[in-house]
Amino acid sequence: MSNNEQEKKAPPDPLVVAVAEHDGNLGMGVRAIARRIDTNDEAETTLLFIKYNVRVGDEGFALLGKLEHLEVLDATDCALTNKGLKSIGELSRLRELILDITEVGDDGLAHLSNMECLTRLSLSATRVTDVGLQHLSDMHNL
Repeated sequence: MSNNEQEKKAPPDPLVVAVAEHDGNLGMGVRAIARRIDTNDEAETTLLFIKYNVRVGDEGFALLGKLEHLEVLDATDCALTNKGLKSIGELSRLRELILDITEVGDDGLAHLSNMECLTRLSLSATRVTDVGLQHLSDMHNL
C-alpha cells in the first residue's frame, strides 16, 4: 500500500469531527475531546488535557492554535507531528506543554523556540534527540 493510500484511509481528526458536530463551535469541540478543561472568567480556554487515545493530529492542532488564552496543554498520546507544532508555537501564553507519546521530533522543536512564557516542557517517548534540544537552548525559563 502506498503512502497516498494510507493517508486516504487515515481516520478523520477527532477534533475536526467534534467541531463539525457542534456546528463549527471550537469551544464545544474542544470540550468533546477533553479529559480536563479550565476557562477564565470570559469562558476562554486556559487549560486543556486531551483525553487519552483521542488521536488529535496536525489538523486538529491547527484549530487548537486559535485558543490564544491557552496556558497549559497536555497532548499526551496524540497523533501530533512536527507540522502540528507550528500552531502550538504561536500560543504566546502557553506555560506548560506536555507532548509525551507523540510523533514530535527534532525539527518540530524549532517551532517552540520563541515561546517566552514556556516554563515546562515534557517530551517523554517522543522522537526528540539531543540534536533537537539545541532548538531550546536559548529558552531560559525552561
